[in-house]
Amino acid sequence: MKQIKAVILAAGKGTRLGNLTEAIPKPLLLLHRKPVLEYILDGVAKTGITDICLVVGYQAFKIETWINQEYLTNFHTYSWRKELNINFIHQHYLNGTGGALLLAKDWVGKDNSFVTYGDILLSWSVYERVLNKFREKEKHWFLVGNTTDDPSSGAAIYYKEDLVIEFIEKPPKDSPYTDLNNAGCYVFTPSIFQFLEETTISQRGEIELTDPIAKRVHETKDVFLIRVKEEESWYEIGHIDNFNNLNKSVDWIKQIKNT
Repeated sequence: MKQIKAVILAAGKGTRLGNLTEAIPKPLLLLHRKPVLEYILDGVAKTGITDICLVVGYQAFKIETWINQEYLTNFHTYSWRKELNINFIHQHYLNGTGGALLLAKDWVGKDNSFVTYGDILLSWSVYERVLNKFREKEKHWFLVGNTTDDPSSGAAIYYKEDLVIEFIEKPPKDSPYTDLNNAGCYVFTPSIFQFLEETTISQRGEIELTDPIAKRVHETKDVFLIRVKEEESWYEIGHIDNFNNLNKSVDWIKQIKNT
């Protein structure tokens, strides 16, 4: 089996967070005295992945400094961090999440990739489950879906059991209903990069990561689904209300760590 490397997309500014990201990049915003990125990195590392790449852009120097001078040097409580190999790729031109992942093509090489975002918090058990399922069906792609009441607000996932049969970015309100949205966590084979290279630039001038997933769903019908369970959690901190609510409670931390 090929190695699985992790790519965390963390280049954006986080404009929806207003003044919060003027002096600090979004992945370093503090949730109960810990940067958002720390929760994500610890969860990824707990799966056994040791090669991690951060695609950085806005205030990249601050992210790199925190990783090298704080995160990787804290071995007193987290001795396993010594095993991590964290690399950085700079996205100088912010041309979308697909463009960000495409920059990691040479770093990933012929290996498989676990991909998530620097502003998405998921229960660590979700990371484990999607990777375990991928190892059972290594030739296929996997994505995570979280429960939603409004699939038009994100990328709607239509599915039959654990197979994705339709994947639509922000479908119209009158589209057929589904209870799942894209949770922003994936496992890809190296073929993702060929799909990205063939992806048409969107109206926003970006390479959208959701486009090759939708294409793969239609062409090969081998994109599979891991669903966030009721006892698991998914949080997106890109909105200021979400961020503030997470800082008002500590209950979600136990849910994230599954303790």
